[in-house]
Amino acid sequence: MLSSKKLALGPVESAKAQMSILPNISAVIDGDDFEILAALPEIRSNGMKVKGLNARFEHRQNKDSLWLSSLDSKCDIELNYSRVGTLNSISGQLNTIDLGLVDPLDTGQRLTATANINFTDEGLGSVLLQDVVLMRPEDVIFLRELSLTHVLGGKSRSLVLSSDVLDFSVNGDWDFTDFSKVASHVFQDIIVQEQELWPQAVFKFDIQAGNIGWLADLIHLDVFISEDTHIFGKYNGTRKMWSTTMFIPEASYENNSGKDIVLASSQTQGVHNTTLKADKLKFDTWNFAKVNLSSNGIVGPKRIQFSGVVEDSIPSKILLEGSLLSGEAGITAAAFNIGESQFALSDTAHLQWQNAQLNVDSLILAGEDGSFVLDGQLFDTDDPEIELGLEGFNSKVVNYLFRTPEALFSGTWNAQLTLKDSFFRPLIKGQIEVDDFGLNKYEYGRFTANAEVEDLTRLSAFGQLRQGTSSSFSFSGGYDFTTQEVDVRASIDELAVDPFNPLFNGVLDEFSGTLQGGFEWYGPLEAYTLNGAFTMRDGHFFVPIVGAELSASEPVELVITEDEIILDTAKFYAPKDSTTAIVFGGIHHNRFDSLVFDLKLHSDSIRAVDLSRNIDGYFYGTAVVEGDLVLEGPLEQLHLDLAVATKDGTNFKIPLDNPTAVEMPSYIRFSDAGLPTADSVFVQELEYFTTDIAIEATPNADVELVLDEVLGDVIKARGSGNMRLKILEDESLELYGLYTLVSGDYLFTLQNIINKPFEIIPGGTILWSGDLYEAQVNIDAKYSLSTDLQGLVSNANYNNENVNVDLIINLSGALMNPDIAFTVDLPNAPASYLEELQRHFLSEDAMNYQAFSLLLLGEFYQQDLAVQEGFDFSGSVSRNTSELLVSEFGSWLAAGIGSYVDLELDYTSGTNPYEVLGTNQNNLNLGLGKDFLDGRLSINSSLDIPIGQSGASTLLLGDTEVIYSLTKDGRIKLRAFNRSNRNDPLMQNSGPYTQGVGILFQKEFESVLKD
Repeated sequence: MLSSKKLALGPVESAKAQMSILPNISAVIDGDDFEILAALPEIRSNGMKVKGLNARFEHRQNKDSLWLSSLDSKCDIELNYSRVGTLNSISGQLNTIDLGLVDPLDTGQRLTATANINFTDEGLGSVLLQDVVLMRPEDVIFLRELSLTHVLGGKSRSLVLSSDVLDFSVNGDWDFTDFSKVASHVFQDIIVQEQELWPQAVFKFDIQAGNIGWLADLIHLDVFISEDTHIFGKYNGTRKMWSTTMFIPEASYENNSGKDIVLASSQTQGVHNTTLKADKLKFDTWNFAKVNLSSNGIVGPKRIQFSGVVEDSIPSKILLEGSLLSGEAGITAAAFNIGESQFALSDTAHLQWQNAQLNVDSLILAGEDGSFVLDGQLFDTDDPEIELGLEGFNSKVVNYLFRTPEALFSGTWNAQLTLKDSFFRPLIKGQIEVDDFGLNKYEYGRFTANAEVEDLTRLSAFGQLRQGTSSSFSFSGGYDFTTQEVDVRASIDELAVDPFNPLFNGVLDEFSGTLQGGFEWYGPLEAYTLNGAFTMRDGHFFVPIVGAELSASEPVELVITEDEIILDTAKFYAPKDSTTAIVFGGIHHNRFDSLVFDLKLHSDSIRAVDLSRNIDGYFYGTAVVEGDLVLEGPLEQLHLDLAVATKDGTNFKIPLDNPTAVEMPSYIRFSDAGLPTADSVFVQELEYFTTDIAIEATPNADVELVLDEVLGDVIKARGSGNMRLKILEDESLELYGLYTLVSGDYLFTLQNIINKPFEIIPGGTILWSGDLYEAQVNIDAKYSLSTDLQGLVSNANYNNENVNVDLIINLSGALMNPDIAFTVDLPNAPASYLEELQRHFLSEDAMNYQAFSLLLLGEFYQQDLAVQEGFDFSGSVSRNTSELLVSEFGSWLAAGIGSYVDLELDYTSGTNPYEVLGTNQNNLNLGLGKDFLDGRLSINSSLDIPIGQSGASTLLLGDTEVIYSLTKDGRIKLRAFNRSNRNDPLMQNSGPYTQGVGILFQKEFESVLKD
C-alpha cells in the first residue's frame, strides 16, 4: 500500500495506491515480459477526490499497453494505450470527466467524448474525437467530430484540422521551424526595413472559423473571433512571392478589437501591395473608425496612404500621404482635427532615423488655432538637438484635450520642447508662455513656466503668473524620478479666486475674493506633506440650495494641509439686509481626493433662505432665522442640516401648483412659459444632496401655500409649529409637522370670474406627514359683505335693511383635493334672523347655490320669488354684469372639458327685440359642438332656457346643424339643419322650426377674372 499526502505532479495533490507486479520484480529489471496491476482508492486533484481508479500495464517484447478505468462520477473513463515500435495509439471512452480536476477555473464543466488517436514519435498521425459534449453551467456544447491529421510524404507535409467550429489546413514543403522565419520576412516587407533572405519554404494555408468562443473560454484566453472568419494565403520562397487575405467580421483580444476587417497583402519579387480596411478598430483606449490603409511600390520607396477617424465627442479625421523607405520617410500631405480645430501640413517634410538617431526637416502642421513645429536632429553631431514647438495655440484646443469642465483656460499658448544628446539619455527642456492667460472666463495676465529634465532622473521647474506689473502667483521646485519625491514652494499675492468657483460642483456658487499667502509641497508623491496658510479678503459665496448669500466682514484665515482645509472663525453678513452669522469648520480630504465637508454656521439673525420661484423648486421666498447650519459629508453625497427658528421678515412659500410634481386639473393648468427655468449653464455632478431642516415656526413668519401663482390662488398665513423639512437622495422633498394657523387670508379664485378675499379664522391646522402635496387640512375662512335679507327673513323687526354677512368656507381633508363646505353667519344680527335664514339652506346644494350667489352677485338668491313671483334678474344684472360672468363661466367650463367638445354659454336679458313674441324675459343659451371622423363630420346644437317667466320654465331646442365633408379638401360639403323660428318674426307663423338639406361648394380665387 502506497500513500502520499503531498505530491507535485501538476494538479495532483495526493494519492493512495495498491500495486502488484507479475510475475515478479526481476522480470521488470531484466526487461522480460511483465504486468503491473494497480488500484488507486483515492486521488485528490485541485481539491477534488476521485475514487476507484484501476490500471493495468503490460510489457511484451514488441508491444506495451496500458488500460485505465474509473466509475467515479467526476472521472468516469475507460481508455486503452498501446505502443508498437514508434507508433502510439489511444482509444476509449470519456463517459464523463470534471475538468476541474485539471484546472480549478473549469470546475463545474464536464466533458464526454469517444477518442481514437494514433501518432508516431515524430508527431505524424491522426486524432479523432467523436460525439464530444461539453456541459457547462450555462449551456451545452456539442461537436459531432473533430479530426486532426499530420502527414509527411517526401517533401510534402500536410496538417489538417476539421471540426464543426474550426477548419485549418497547411499543405506544402514546410517545417514547423519555417513559420517564425516566414513571419519575420513578411513583416519586414510590409514595414519596409532591411531585406532578409527568403526562407526556402513553399506552402498554402487556409483557416475558416465558426463559433470558437467556448474554446477560448476553455483554455482561458480573452479572445473572440466571430463566425464566417476566413484567412488564407500562400508562400513561395523559391519564387520570392507571398500573399495573404483576411475577412474578419469581428474579433477581440483583451482590450483590443476590430470589426469588418479586410486585409489583402502581397509581395512578388520587388512589387508590394497592401490594403487594409476596417469599420472599427480599438487599441486600448483608442477607438478608430472607417480605417483605410494602402501601401504599394516597386523595389524602393512605397507610397503610403492612410485615412481614418478617431472616435471622440468630436470625431478626429486623419489623412496622411507619403513615402516610406528603410530608415526614412517623406510626408507629402497630412491633415487632422482636434475638436473643432483643423490642422494641415504646410509643406513636404522628411524624416530619417537609424538606431537612436533622428533627423526631422521642418515638419509643420498649421491651422487657424495654432501650429505644431518639429525640427532638428539627434545625430552624432557637435550639438545634437531636436525641437517640438506650439505656436499661437488657441486655448480651446487645450481645453478639448484636458476636458476638465471645472478648469477652462483662455489665452494663446506658445511652447517649446527641446531634446538634446540622444533618445536614451536626453536633456529635455521645456518652456510655456501665455500672454493673456485666463481661467473660467477670468483673465489673469501673463503666465510663464520653464522646466528641465536631465538624464531622465530629475525634473526642475519654475514659473509665475503676473497681473499687470506684479506677480500674483509664483512657484519653483522639482521632482526626482528615482525616489519619486516632490519639492515645490509657491507664493501667492492678491490672487483672485473667482475662477475656482466651478470646483465646488454647485454646492457653493459665486465664490470670490483674493488670496495672499503661500505653501510648501514636499516628500514622496504618494505620501507628500502639504503646508499652506492664506488670508482671503473680500470673501463672498452663495449657497444655491437655499439661496443664501454671504460676504465676509473681515479677512478670513485659511490653513491647508495634506488632509484638511481649515477655516478659522469668520464673521459673514447677508448683503441684502446686513444680518450676520459666524462661519467656521473645514473640509477634510485625502490629498485632495475624497473631499468631506464639515462647515458650520451660527447666527442670531440671518437671511438663510432667499429664493425666487423656479419651476423645479419645492419652496421659495425668504426666511430670516436664528439657529445653526451644518454642511457635512463627502462632496458627492452632501448633507445640509439646519436647526432654526423663524423671525420677523420671513415670507416662506410652498408652491402646490408645480406642474412637474402634481397633476393639476386641466382647467387650472397653465404653461410653464411664465416661470423661470433651471440654470443650464452649470450641471451639478453630485450623486445626491440631502437636506434636513428643523424649523420652529413662529407667528412672526409669513407662510404661503401657492395653489395657483398665475391666478393668485394663495393661502397666506401666520402660525406656529415644529416642522421638519427633508430633501432626500432622489431629490424628493418630505415635510413633517403640524402647523396651527393664527391669522392670514385666502384669495378664493375661479378663473377671472371670482376673486374674493377670505380671512382665515384662527385655529385651523395643516398636517404634513411626508409628502408635500398630501397634507391634511382643516381651515376655516370667512368672506364678509353687507347685503339685505329680503324675501328670506319675515321677522316683523326686519325692514329690508342691509346686514353684515360672513360667508364661511371650510377646507378639510386632502390639501390638493379638499372637501369644501359653506356656512353663513350673521355676526351683528339677531339670532332669529340666522335661524330663519338657515331654514332656506336645508340641503348642501342650496347652501352652495347661495354661496356662489354671494360671491358672484354680492347678495342672496331669492329662490321662491324667482320661480313663483317673477324674480327681477335684470336688476341684478345691471349691478353685477351677469351676462359677462355667465360668458366667462362658460369659458371656464370649456377649458375644464378641454378639446373633447366645444361649449358656449350666452345670457340675454331684457325685452325680446321681436315684439311678435310679446313677452319680456331673460334667456340662457347653451351651445354644444363636436367633430368626428378626423374633423370631416361636425355637429353643432343649442338649447334655449327661458328664465323668469310665469309658470314653469321649458327647455327649447334651438338650432342644430350637421355638416359632412364629401371631399378631403373640404370644398364639397353636405349640410342638414333644424332652425328655431322663435327669434325670426318672418317665420314664426309657419311653425316652431324650419328644416333643410343642401350641398355646399367652396373655392378660393385670387382674382375674379382670369387673365
